Amino acid sequence: MHFTALTTATLLALTTSSHALSSQFVLNNCTDSIYITNINSTKSTTGPFEVKGSGGNWTTDIIGVGNSLGVTKNDRYWTPETSKFILGTSTDAGILYWTVSNVDGDPFLNQTFELSSGPGNACDNATT
Repeated sequence: MHFTALTTATLLALTTSSHALSSQFVLNNCTDSIYITNINSTKSTTGPFEVKGSGGNWTTDIIGVGNSLGVTKNDRYWTPETSKFILGTSTDAGILYWTVSNVDGDPFLNQTFELSSGPGNACDNATT
């Protein structure tokens, strides 16, 4: 699985500037679907959204602090039996802050993911 947030196959591009909103874009290059649950800075939850494999995509804005994007392999995000990949994000004064964690296990164990800034952005790409 490759995740940019790439799980061998999922692409997440993070973009920010002092003149524009930050956003997250997920491109699923995996063969199987993944599920996105988004919790924004006002603690409003949306999802889970199914992102089909082989090119399915999803996008959302990053506004303020305390945003979480949860990625799972099933649509049962809130159950402790579901492993979660979580990308936490905040923006402040045109700076994007981010962190990656897992809860209740690692849904992409022994697979890679990648974070990348969007095209035309002055930010360097970050890869892990």
